[in-house]
Amino acid sequence: MHLKNWSLIYYDRRTPALSPPYDLISTIPYIPDETAALKFARTNKVSEFNEDELRYLAAKARLPEKLVLDCA
Repeated sequence: MHLKNWSLIYYDRRTPALSPPYDLISTIPYIPDETAALKFARTNKVSEFNEDELRYLAAKARLPEKLVLDCA
């Protein structure tokens, strides 16, 4: 996933909301190594990225935890 692919949607034309993810391409079939180039939150290992990491990421980004978990 590219870092640039995060967008906002204004459903009511006033209030921003994090858009659903788009333009995602899985690299799993092509890259056997589970280590990503960038960290997701505290880890760059795909197998270690879990709900706790999403909660941590939400807190660091100052995003509502429920919003982040619902988008995952």
